[in-house]
Amino acid sequence: MADLPEFSPELSPEERAFLQQVRQWVKDDDQTIDFDTLRQKTPTDNKGIFWLSFACELCTLPPSGSLDIRENGRLSVALRILYALLESNSHVPQVWSCRLMGLLYLSSGLEAFANVAAITEDLREQAPSIREEAQQLKNEMYAFLDEALVRFPGDQWFINFRHDYLEDEEDNADTASGVATQN
Repeated sequence: MADLPEFSPELSPEERAFLQQVRQWVKDDDQTIDFDTLRQKTPTDNKGIFWLSFACELCTLPPSGSLDIRENGRLSVALRILYALLESNSHVPQVWSCRLMGLLYLSSGLEAFANVAAITEDLREQAPSIREEAQQLKNEMYAFLDEALVRFPGDQWFINFRHDYLEDEEDNADTASGVATQN
């Protein structure tokens, strides 16, 4: 895992301590924490930089590579925070990039879980709805990225995101549809 940046000096000592604890929970991949309840008890006076820092910490991939796909887990809570931040901070590219990472991780985690559910007797019936939720998040990610590329034209981060995460999928979809039409 890459070294994470220090927290903004605009944050209070309590906010920095809270975020440091969140960083540790993410690093430890602690999936016993109800991050939604934690979100409601944050020590902040509602600074945008605090909420962005909190959401970005929650969207960080832990060393284990585990994706917390619980409804009250890191990724879902981060996306709720980022959705709210976008209402008044749509001009801030970091809000957009963090949301894209959250959508990518959550959709990927749900997709992987759907694959496991499909071959697990107790979960088999849930697999289609889990897969559908993953696809909805992926579609949201595609649309959100398109909007980000329009809003921030030439921003290399968004261009790289499209190249790194989406072009392979688009190529695979094109290949699959080409094979299907040949048969």
